[in-house]
Amino acid sequence: MQPVAPHHDSEPGGSQRTDGRLKILMAITELDAGGAERAFVRVAKGLSERGYQIEVVSLRDAGVLADELRQSSIPVHALKCSRMSPMSILRLIPHLRRFQPDLVLSFLHEANLATRLAAAICRIPVVISGIRVADRRCFVRWTELLTSGFVTHYVAVSQNVARIHAQLSNVPLERFTVIYNGVEPASVALRPVSRSDLQIPDGNRVILFAGRLVEQKAPMDLLKAFLALPDDQKKSVSLVFVGDGPLKSKIESFIASNQLKTMVRLIGWRADLASIMKASDVLVLPSYWEGVPNVLLEAMSIGLPVIASRVDGTSEVIDDGVTGTLFAAGNISELTSRLEEFLLHPEHSAVLAVAAQSVCDKHFTWQHCVDGFQRLVQQLSR
Repeated sequence: MQPVAPHHDSEPGGSQRTDGRLKILMAITELDAGGAERAFVRVAKGLSERGYQIEVVSLRDAGVLADELRQSSIPVHALKCSRMSPMSILRLIPHLRRFQPDLVLSFLHEANLATRLAAAICRIPVVISGIRVADRRCFVRWTELLTSGFVTHYVAVSQNVARIHAQLSNVPLERFTVIYNGVEPASVALRPVSRSDLQIPDGNRVILFAGRLVEQKAPMDLLKAFLALPDDQKKSVSLVFVGDGPLKSKIESFIASNQLKTMVRLIGWRADLASIMKASDVLVLPSYWEGVPNVLLEAMSIGLPVIASRVDGTSEVIDDGVTGTLFAAGNISELTSRLEEFLLHPEHSAVLAVAAQSVCDKHFTWQHCVDGFQRLVQQLSR
């Protein structure tokens, strides 16, 4: 589909548009293998495939996802800035002046701030900020309040994220569009990893955690809930953590001090997460806040049962008791009860997983996601 060209005779800065294609500079804090980063890459590739001229800026290093963009002929520029550095604004300005985009689209708080301020200096006409989570931290709230006047429009990953961010930032909800994440359809030929590869005994049930080992994701809550399971249940269960982060040493200490080494596996980041999901029996997502986590949609698309905290976008995707199981975030005893229910009645969870897979296939696709961004870009560039 050919994008609609903006209704003006020249690009910002005065140079004439020669091919009619909208130029979009997309900015993100980093391009490591996180859920928001993978969604960002999928949107960039989708818009590029539909004829938009895309360039990408990462405030930090290029990251592991940069090659995927470059393979799609999308230029990637790494500013190599440290966390929350004012240099990100100064280094972004030359890229805006050289590329002269019709609009800028950013993901994640730090990139949102830098892009808003740099775009204001360069007089870029349209600024879209992508809000991936309802971040309630004080410094996020105040910086959002101070810079909201530089934003043309917000894209939120869920209705709850839009509502909460609008309240925290004192921004009218009318300035938000909700575009849900998508997920790649699960391959029929996808094979599970072997239990021996994960060093898990044959016959054990596998409880899977996949995500960054940070406070937001609450991996310690899952460990404590697992520890509270009856001993006879724990003996036939393996808890697998896929991911890395600053809580790794704390998790390792907890495992050692509670004699859980034979039951809990920390395997770090893995590129074959989908195959690990196929070898698992349930995904647990105990986060304190979320947007719409990709790992949740990936599990649903594969048909893996899900137990998740009742937060933000997660509660929009999972219908408790219909397509998955929810519990109150931070309530370790309730999480333990949900794990016991799963271990005692796995057939019920399997029914929920089938229903979740059907919902995911119908409503959470990357085509729907990119369609939403394209409609918004066309609307705002007129």
